[in-house]
Amino acid sequence: MRFRVILVLCLFTAGPVIAQVHRCVDAAGTTSFSDSPCPSSAKSSTRVLGSDATDRRWENEAYGRERNMRSIENASRIIQEPTSDAQGNAGGGIIQSDPNERIRAQDQRNMQRRIAELEANRVKQEERATRAEEARQAAARAPKLVTNCDGGGCWDNAGNRYNRTGDGQNFWRSDGKFCRAQGNAFSCN
Repeated sequence: MRFRVILVLCLFTAGPVIAQVHRCVDAAGTTSFSDSPCPSSAKSSTRVLGSDATDRRWENEAYGRERNMRSIENASRIIQEPTSDAQGNAGGGIIQSDPNERIRAQDQRNMQRRIAELEANRVKQEERATRAEEARQAAARAPKLVTNCDGGGCWDNAGNRYNRTGDGQNFWRSDGKFCRAQGNAFSCN
């Protein structure tokens, strides 16, 4: 009988001492475990019982709960905020249009901008071509100056060959035009 009383007293006194483990998180975020209560300066303190006291999955579960709470807060904020659809109609917190509509609208704006850029480039190319043609025509109208002559004909400052015909004042240009020498220049029909 005496043995039973001692055994019962040991079980009652030893049980709470073994099972009490405290999990403390300090201001720096460091987690520690102790058999004594956490100091008052601890950021959080939790009493953890049994073999789970040093199990790292407690931190992961706490992080998961915190992440779920943030997701719920974000979802409720989105529902409460006024939204608008692609046409600019104000919504009452509920998305009223196709989720891909914003993407399609942006694609349409990008396409319109690209078409405008291509049109501007086309206009610039046409203007350059017009200026180049005008310069070529002006150069063609300008009198050609004789730079070099030999017994068969002459060359002008543009590199054209003039072959002599008749009296020496008339020439045939290499493109088939009839030209006349007037001093130091050629005049062609």
